[in-house]
Amino acid sequence: MFKVLAFVMLAALSPVSSFAQEAQVPTVRVGVADLNLRSVAGVEELDTRLQAAVRRVCSVPTGHDVRAQRDYRSCRRTAEQSADRARAVALSGSVERTELAAGAR
Repeated sequence: MFKVLAFVMLAALSPVSSFAQEAQVPTVRVGVADLNLRSVAGVEELDTRLQAAVRRVCSVPTGHDVRAQRDYRSCRRTAEQSADRARAVALSGSVERTELAAGAR
């Protein structure tokens, strides 16, 4: 059975922008079918994959743009919260194409 854990991270988008509300939400799929989540090594690998997914969703800004730095921190915080929820779902054993969303405000 193919198991995949998907988490959705809503980027820190301005609520006043109608374009922002229609923007695509970055989604990263993290495969777990090959992991034994009842073992320490399996859980550690899950954590590694989720951390990598967070890094893929939230690009580190270049330069010293204060707004870009703030947006990055917000994105990172939201993505990590979503990853934490995805981890909990995976470890509970109910991972059959679960999607989780976390909205930044």
